[in-house]
Amino acid sequence: MSAIAVVALLFSGTAMLGGWLAFQFWTGGKAFKGASAVHLLIGAAALEGLVLLLRGAPDGTRAPVGDLGPYAAFGLAMAFVTGLCIPLIAKPKPGAATSAIIAHASVATLGLGALLIWLIRA
Repeated sequence: MSAIAVVALLFSGTAMLGGWLAFQFWTGGKAFKGASAVHLLIGAAALEGLVLLLRGAPDGTRAPVGDLGPYAAFGLAMAFVTGLCIPLIAKPKPGAATSAIIAHASVATLGLGALLIWLIRA
């Protein structure tokens, strides 16, 4: 399996887990303990893999240069940062958690879409 496919699978997996977490939040269900941490760790690993693809891994693996690669990386990095801010926002203002989750999911979806289009074109 190529490094590009691994990065795409990691981002897709963390997106599916994030969607499930959002569904649990809005329906009042209980997510398993540590689900948010798993979502964070998979996202961080995928983001690191994307940076390696853009800059070049130590073994020389590098994704083909494309116009959407840097935009995908920026969008997904912003999704990572907004995801880290959700608990900070939700603690003092629980009503703002929904807006923060929607912003995080929107930025992440745009970044994932740009990543997949970039990798399909490669």
